[in-house]
Amino acid sequence: MSESEEMYLVTIAQLMEGGVGEPVPLSPLAEELDIQPVSVNQMVRKLETDGWLKYQPYKGVTLSNKGRQTVSQILRHRRLWQLFLVEYLGLSLEEADSLACRMEHITSPDVADRLFTFLGEPTRSVKGKPIPASELHESLEFAQPLSHFSVGEVVEVVRVDADTNMHAFLEQEGLIPGTPLTVLAMGSKGAMLVGIANHQINLGTDVTGLVMVKRVDD
Repeated sequence: MSESEEMYLVTIAQLMEGGVGEPVPLSPLAEELDIQPVSVNQMVRKLETDGWLKYQPYKGVTLSNKGRQTVSQILRHRRLWQLFLVEYLGLSLEEADSLACRMEHITSPDVADRLFTFLGEPTRSVKGKPIPASELHESLEFAQPLSHFSVGEVVEVVRVDADTNMHAFLEQEGLIPGTPLTVLAMGSKGAMLVGIANHQINLGTDVTGLVMVKRVDD
């Protein structure tokens, strides 16, 4: 793949990490890349032909398994280098991000594995984003806010983007990464009743947007 093609896949993945559901609309993709929509449409169709994603007209794009695997490897390299450049060379996050974006393209899986070991096998980047595993079958945690889901859907907690006090409360209630949740009911203003293991919990609208989850079949 060319670097520009890789950047499309990475940007799609980052939008998904930020809570944009699949299929990812082309308008936020064009805005994020600062590219004209017509050019984005042309590239998306090429990437679909090459098997990197699936395009649904008027809806958006979904990464294929091959696309997810490639993005996982790219972001693994980028986030490991970011961590190294910030923690060991003292670069600012902006400088590290710019340099890591260039180094990710020339880093072999073996070098990435050595860097991973040197850094103490980190699981999160400088920005708190997940560092994908080295195995290509491992996918990124494409999480969305719990508020995006409906009654009857079963999801799994990926992370909780809350302050310390709220995080502690939710942890006591069992909302920790890896926990399955079932959306049982929804209030008129967006509050939710969810089932966790053998109990239920009411979550207000100020919380449902902070609990990042993924469908259990993702």
